[in-house]
Amino acid sequence: MKSSRTAAPRRTARAPRGARLPLHRRALHRLAPLLLGLALVPLARAQDGASEDVRALFPRVARIDTAGAYGLVRAPLPAEVLESVRADLADVRVFVYDQSVEFVIESDPPRQPGEARLLTPLDVRERMTGERQAPRVEETWDVELPSDWPDARTQPEQAAVWRLEFRFGPSELVRELTVHRVEASGAETEVLSTTLFRMLGPLREKVAVDVPAVPGARLRLRLTGPAPAERPAMTLRRDSRSAGPRELSVPLEVVSSERSADGQETILTVRRPRGIVPDALVFETSSGAFHREVIVEDAGVGARSAEVGRGVIFAIPSWDEASLELSLGRTSGDLLRVRVVDQDAPPLAELRVGARVRQPALVFEAQGREAQLYYGGARATRPAYGLGELRGRLTPSAAVADARVEESRANPSFHAGPVLEFAMRAGAPVELAGFSHVLPLRAGETTEGLIRVRLPFAALALARDDLGDVRIVDADRRQWPYLWGDDWTEESIQAAVRVGPLPEGRGSSVSVELPPGGVQVEHVQLDVTEALVSRPYEVWGAYDAEGELTELSSGTLTRGPGIRGPLRVDVGRSLYRLELRVRDGDERALSVRGATVVTRARDLLFAAPPGEYRLLLGNAQLGPPAYDVESARDLVLSLRAADATLGELAANPEFAPPSPSRDALTETALLVVLALAVLLLGGLTFRLVRSEAGSESESASASASESASASASASASESESESESESGAGGAPHEGRDKLPE
Repeated sequence: MKSSRTAAPRRTARAPRGARLPLHRRALHRLAPLLLGLALVPLARAQDGASEDVRALFPRVARIDTAGAYGLVRAPLPAEVLESVRADLADVRVFVYDQSVEFVIESDPPRQPGEARLLTPLDVRERMTGERQAPRVEETWDVELPSDWPDARTQPEQAAVWRLEFRFGPSELVRELTVHRVEASGAETEVLSTTLFRMLGPLREKVAVDVPAVPGARLRLRLTGPAPAERPAMTLRRDSRSAGPRELSVPLEVVSSERSADGQETILTVRRPRGIVPDALVFETSSGAFHREVIVEDAGVGARSAEVGRGVIFAIPSWDEASLELSLGRTSGDLLRVRVVDQDAPPLAELRVGARVRQPALVFEAQGREAQLYYGGARATRPAYGLGELRGRLTPSAAVADARVEESRANPSFHAGPVLEFAMRAGAPVELAGFSHVLPLRAGETTEGLIRVRLPFAALALARDDLGDVRIVDADRRQWPYLWGDDWTEESIQAAVRVGPLPEGRGSSVSVELPPGGVQVEHVQLDVTEALVSRPYEVWGAYDAEGELTELSSGTLTRGPGIRGPLRVDVGRSLYRLELRVRDGDERALSVRGATVVTRARDLLFAAPPGEYRLLLGNAQLGPPAYDVESARDLVLSLRAADATLGELAANPEFAPPSPSRDALTETALLVVLALAVLLLGGLTFRLVRSEAGSESESASASASESASASASASASESESESESESGAGGAPHEGRDKLPE
């Protein structure tokens, strides 16, 4: 169906006679070049049916209150919207007058550039207090704030944060700080009282405070702590303050909470909505003073990397100080794995996790009417708008009115159905006889149409290392396209151990019981009671249930004084049996309380209607599959998948391994062909050699005959010569020999 694109009619806003134009309308004159750019990108509208089709892609719709503004407006997206959209905001559209309009995504509000200035004390005093054995010092400085910086009281648009930073030496410190404002009369008014500190290993510090943004004000700073005096340098920084709240704090759902195998960590699994891309995690707890290291890992569907954040959170109630935020890097999975390292301390009480996110905003041209925001569903692709080129013109002085997104509701024109309905089609049939094992699975009803299968350890051990022999088929033996998640995740298996002496003595064997069917062993963690360990070891394993143990690798088990946690042994093999042989020397055997086998797991994702399916694996002769759904990887990994219900892994009753007799016949035929080829080549070579030998014999005979003939001729000539000689001597007289001259 063709669609026509017509330019929207120009509407000119006229104020009532005698009325003064609003401030934001007068400011539009300062933004004339930007509005001209908007005019060059005309407002487009498709036919009614096409527009309806576009809006049918989005399950939610919200009203955007523009307050009757003409020109550019800025509408920050609330948390309710961000939780329902993709991280790249591709499934967001704005409509004005039932027409789709272009917009710019503004991730941060415009800010004035910051400024810093070194403060020189006007008056410096030091006073010693305390006992002689523990002297304390009180340092006092008077400083004057810059008088040429804008005053936010008279210039609200220049509102900024004034932050005073202290530059101390590199050592640890704790100092009490009080700040007073000194009036012209000499009277002091307390502004703040706090504690400055620095702790090492790892670094935690507070060496800056916010001060009143009053140009020319005189402040008196008192710093009290153990002698000697610190005499820090002081820098005042001025950073612009955002015009409105552009950060959101979103509580995150804790899916599970558990303790690690060694009891040293609390592990939280937190669900992350796709549109929530946290800059930091914010923790809340009812515990008192504490200090914890926290490690955050990307997990779930679409996870691309393991560790995305590491840091320390702490609280010191008596100092009224706390640092409960942890900055994060890029996340892509729908889950976060939060590891709180407690060591020997009790777990944090009532621990809750939230996300601090930057609030994006949509900047678009309003027409004095409210707009509609259609969002969610993950069906739409990112629109190609030309307004993105004008993003740099959105400075703090640009005339952009404020708008609000409110009254979100279900979209009545939404076309319900799985997002991946386009990918729900069966592929080519496969021959079941080539697969050694089969795993039944059931796909249930899903909103997105995406099913996740996490292969059990036994299945991973049976599949090829490249997993290229995995297929999903339906009852008609048709394969269904799938793709693998981007990243492997680690799974832990608690395993029983048996410790016994080695036959040769001075050592012990630690047999680790693996799951039936084998498993891919990444590494093993041994829980031992010994506090100090330094012993060589060897890793022995079997690649099948009946195979003999062979040596795989070797190393040294080490644990130093004060070090806790299990002993780690790297393996990196798919094994059925595993044994560690430890050289104890003159020590007694290690007291092993248990073992944790760490293996790898990977998500398999496929789009299919509800029903019964089978997962086939164990085919050494099959090449890896090639499916069209791989081209939609980003979309697939952005959706929430439902877990399939798995049956029991079993041998395939239709499996027909390659026939040994057929292989033998093929090998025999090949040998016969090779033998015939050798004989043929030998015969040809022999014939060629004989032919060359015959030619040489004939040449030799001819040469001999010619030589004999020549010899005979020569002999005859010599005989004739001799005969003539003999005749001249005693034979008939020569005709003129005795004749006398006349």
